[in-house]
Amino acid sequence: MLVQSKEGRAALATLDLTKPATPKIIAAYGDVDVVHAEWINDKRLVYVAREPGPRVMTDKWGTFAIDHDGECPRRSSFDPPCRLNFDPGLVAEIA
Repeated sequence: MLVQSKEGRAALATLDLTKPATPKIIAAYGDVDVVHAEWINDKRLVYVAREPGPRVMTDKWGTFAIDHDGECPRRSSFDPPCRLNFDPGLVAEIA
């Protein structure tokens, strides 16, 4: 699910439906939003992060994969180089 980080950016979060809990942010950025996410199996998600709005800058977007618990993040090898600032400090909280 997409949630708002404490910085006001769209972030990727997961929620364990077997027990009541707050969603856990597993991917958040200080300069771009997570705009789309899909499950690719029972453990892993793929998502797109980019600047919001109609104009996409080539150095400010990317396609990524991550485990549901936030482990093993990877950037797609077919994306151009980017300058996204993954901030592990943003992963701990929801605004």
